[in-house]
Amino acid sequence: MDLKKHSLRLLFIIVPIFLIGYSLEYFRNFPVEVGDYFKISTELLPLVLSFTIFVITWYSYGKSKDNHSLFIGAAFLLIGVLTIYHMLSFPFMPSFIIPNSYHKSAFFWGMALMVISILFFTSAYIKGSTWPHILRKPILIVSVNLLSILLLIGGLVYQREIPTLVYTDGSYSNNIIYLIIISSVIIAYSIILYLKRLRDKPQDYLICLIYGLVILIFSSFSYLYSDYSGNLLKAASFYFLYLSVYKSSIELPYENMNVAEKKLRVVAEERYRNLVDNANDAIITTDLDGRIITWNKSAFNIFGWTADEVAGKKISLLLIPEDKQAENEQLFHRILVGKSFSGIESVHKKKDGNKIDVSLTISPLNNANQRIIGLSCVIRDITDRKRAEEIEDENIRLALLIKAKSELLPAMSHDLGTPLNAMIGFSELLLNDMPGKLNEKQKKYVENILTSSKRMLDIVNDILDLGKVETGKIGLNIEKTPVPEILDETINLLRDKATKHNVVIKKEHDPELNVIKADRQRFKQILFNMLSNAIKYSKPEGGTVTIITKNQGIFAKFSVSDTGIGIKEEDMGKLFLAFEQLNLGIASKYGSTGLGLMVTKKLLELQGGRITAESKYGQGSTFTFFLPVFSKKGE
Repeated sequence: MDLKKHSLRLLFIIVPIFLIGYSLEYFRNFPVEVGDYFKISTELLPLVLSFTIFVITWYSYGKSKDNHSLFIGAAFLLIGVLTIYHMLSFPFMPSFIIPNSYHKSAFFWGMALMVISILFFTSAYIKGSTWPHILRKPILIVSVNLLSILLLIGGLVYQREIPTLVYTDGSYSNNIIYLIIISSVIIAYSIILYLKRLRDKPQDYLICLIYGLVILIFSSFSYLYSDYSGNLLKAASFYFLYLSVYKSSIELPYENMNVAEKKLRVVAEERYRNLVDNANDAIITTDLDGRIITWNKSAFNIFGWTADEVAGKKISLLLIPEDKQAENEQLFHRILVGKSFSGIESVHKKKDGNKIDVSLTISPLNNANQRIIGLSCVIRDITDRKRAEEIEDENIRLALLIKAKSELLPAMSHDLGTPLNAMIGFSELLLNDMPGKLNEKQKKYVENILTSSKRMLDIVNDILDLGKVETGKIGLNIEKTPVPEILDETINLLRDKATKHNVVIKKEHDPELNVIKADRQRFKQILFNMLSNAIKYSKPEGGTVTIITKNQGIFAKFSVSDTGIGIKEEDMGKLFLAFEQLNLGIASKYGSTGLGLMVTKKLLELQGGRITAESKYGQGSTFTFFLPVFSKKGE
C-alpha cells in the first residue's frame, strides 16, 4: 500500500471541504434564521448518510451474509438516532422532552462520537462470519433500540451530573477537547487494525473504510474551529463509509458471485471439452454453410487432420467421397429443417485418401432462442465392426461348408468304398483262378484293376480320416498301449510288402519303453503310415528301413529311417500339407495320395504329439514323431 499516495488524496479531500465549511461561517453574520438553516442543513447530511448506510446493509444482508457490514449498519442506525437527539436539542429548536440547551445538544453529540469510535473499534475484530449466533438482525435491532433509549434517559435524567461540554455562549470546554482526543485515539487504533487486515488481503472496501475513519478524526477536531467544517467533513467521512459498506455488502458479493459463476462456467466448459476430447467418437460442429467450427481429438485420430487444418473448411468436401456428395446434400437440407438422424452408416475418407466405414448421428445445433445455427455431428469408426461382421459371415459360410463336408464324407465312404471293396474282392477271386483259369494278358488286366481299386480305396479312407480330424468327429480311445506288441504287429503286416520291395525292416527298441497311453488303433495307424511310406519310397534295388524307439521321460520318441530316394530340400515345406504331392511322376509311380502324412500329423497332435522330418535327396529320410508317455488326453 502506497501511504504517500493515499495521504495526498486525503489532503485533497479534507482541505477543500474544511475551507468550504469555514467559509460558510460568513453566514453567521446574517439574521439568526439563516445561520440556523445552514447549521441544520449541514447536520442533515451525515444524518441522511447514517440511515442510508443502515438501510443498505440491512437489506443486502440476505445475499451478502456479511456480519461485518451488518454490524456497521446497526452502528450507524444508533449514530443516526443519537444525531437526531442532538439536532432536536438545539436551543433554537422546540423543547425536546426537557428544555433544550447547548449542553444538552453537546451531550448527545459527544455520545454519538464515543459510540461511533467504540463500535468501529469493535468492528475491526469482526469479519464476514464472526459471531453468527449473535450478529443477527433481531438481536441487533433490539440492542440498538435498547441503547438509544438508555442513552436518551441517561442524557435527560443525569444531565446535570454530566461534566460541562459547552458553555452557555456556545464555546467548547476542555472536557469536549478531552472527549475528542479519546475518541480519535480509539478510531486511530481501529485504523491500524484495518490497515493490518488490508495488508493481509487488499480489498477496495477496506481502503474506503480507512479513508472514512481518517476523515472522521479530522472532522472531530474541525468542530473546535468551525461547526460547518466539522459537519461537512463528517458527511464526507460517512460517504466513504457508505462506499465501503456498499462495496462489501453489494459489489463484493456480486463480484464473488460472478467469479464463482465464471469458475463454474470454466469448470463446466473444461469438463465438456474433456468429455468431447476424450470421447471415442469424432464430435464435429459446423455452421449453416457446413464449415467446420469444432473438431475434437478423436476426429483427428480417426481422419488424420488437425483442428487447425480443418477450421473453416466444408465438411462435405473434406470427408465425403465424390460418389456420396448428392446423398450428403439431401441429408444436410433435411437436418436444416429440424430433423435429427442417428445410426446412419456411410463411407468417409481420411487424410491419406483411404476410405473407412462410419456410423453418423447428425442433429441441428440450436442457440438460446432455439434457432438453428449449425450442425452437430457424432461420427463413429465402424471399420472393425464391419470387418468383424464380414468375418462372422465367413465363419457361418465355413461352418455350413464343414457341415456339408461332414455329411458328405460318410456318404462318400459308403457310396465309393462299397463298390471299391467289391471290385477288390472280385479281382482277387479272378487272380486266384476261382471262376476259371485266366491267361497272362487277362491276369495283367485284373492286377491293374486290383491295384487301382486299392489305391482309390486308400484315397477314400485318407479323405475320410482327414475329414473326421478337421471336423472334430474322430474319436480317441486312450488306453495303456504296449509298444513292443504294436511294433511287431505293424512290422508283420508290412513284411510281405517289404519283401516285395527288397527292403529289410530293422528294429531298435528301448527296453524301458513298454507302455504308453494312446489310442491303440490310431497309434498302429501312425506306425503303419510311417513304415509303409519308408518301404514305398525305397530305391528299385531295395534298401533298409529302421525303426528306433526311445523313452525320454515325458515323451516317447519314434524314429523311422530309410535308405530310399529322399526328398529335395525345396519340397520339405510341403510334406505335411493336404494334397501336396512333391513330384507327380514319383507320386504316380509309387501310388501316393498326398494325404497320408497330413492325417498322421493330425492324429499325433490330437494325442499331444508332434512330428519332424529330415532328408537328403537320393540318400534317404528320417521321420521322427513323439507321443506322451503319460498322455494328457488320457489322464
